[in-house]
Amino acid sequence: EKEVICYECEKPGHIRPDCPKLKKMEDNLKKKAMIATWSDSDDSSSADEENEEVANIAFMAMEDDVVVTSSSLSFNELKCEYDELVDVLNDLNREYLLLKKVAKDRAKENVELKNCILELKKDESVVKDLSLEKLKELFFEKQK
Repeated sequence: EKEVICYECEKPGHIRPDCPKLKKMEDNLKKKAMIATWSDSDDSSSADEENEEVANIAFMAMEDDVVVTSSSLSFNELKCEYDELVDVLNDLNREYLLLKKVAKDRAKENVELKNCILELKKDESVVKDLSLEKLKELFFEKQK
């Protein structure tokens, strides 16, 4: 079975959309910081208020919701990505079919075991009845 190789970092084990190198680059593009400042816009005539200068500063992290898409992907790159996704889908489908068969086999085995338990309970009941009858016979024989 062929191993999946990433077209971004050329390492095995993942495909391009899951590439940690690509995700790291996208995270660096998304993180931004903004500093906003404001002050009172009142022109007060009081000398005390003019001397008291207050700066309100808010730090805020912003994240772009824009998805970075590269329009420079060639048809061949897109075809390779598509083929990778088809391979992954096929692998998942095979695994699903295998697990479905295993589940069906387990369900069948479960029914068989339940039937076996019922048979054993019937046998136990018969043995108890026979044992009880045998004990009664022995008891009555000793009393004679």
